[in-house]
Amino acid sequence: AAFIALASRPDQDLMFGSPGVGSLGHMMGELFVQATGARLRHVPYRGAGPALQDAIAGHVTVLCDNLPASLPHVQAGRLRGLAVAWPGRLAQLPDVPTFAQTGIAVLNDPAWFGL
Repeated sequence: AAFIALASRPDQDLMFGSPGVGSLGHMMGELFVQATGARLRHVPYRGAGPALQDAIAGHVTVLCDNLPASLPHVQAGRLRGLAVAWPGRLAQLPDVPTFAQTGIAVLNDPAWFGL
């Protein structure tokens, strides 16, 4: 709720990073903006690695990322998990709510890829 309030203020210039235009992270970020009215500027990267590095360094305000890459950094305190797109809280991050628990149920569906 605090992040949504901050991201909705017109005097803020907050950025969300993603692995690239059209990526799952990009779509999740845009859906977050639509669902909350937040004012976030998209910063596309050339892959998840550079996006994650810039999030850790503080060059972007928030990152929509897959859990396996971000988990060690959240657990080490380099990043703070705000919410997960999963049906329930994760055992690895018991203090991080689901999007549904934060009131943004539209973002709660997990994504799967198949080849």
